[in-house]
Amino acid sequence: MTPQRAKRIIRLLGWSLSDFIAELNRVGGTAYKHGDVWKWFSGVRSVPLGVAIFLRLTARIAVLERRYRGSAWAARNVRRKPTGGGAAK
Repeated sequence: MTPQRAKRIIRLLGWSLSDFIAELNRVGGTAYKHGDVWKWFSGVRSVPLGVAIFLRLTARIAVLERRYRGSAWAARNVRRKPTGGGAAK
């Protein structure tokens, strides 16, 4: 994963750099610091595979949650057409 793509995913998720590091450390059980992330995003070091997978899965889950919320909202707000209630002629 390129540093530009990783930055873009973080922005799309609405996270700050601190939010990203905190969530990565919480979920992954890691102890990454700002200096580590800076090295990935500046190109000094490549983005680790585990971090790339974490970002991709987090982005995918966010998309699925938005779709689910959208479909749940739409299902609640569907206006049903009256059926007429009588027998067919």
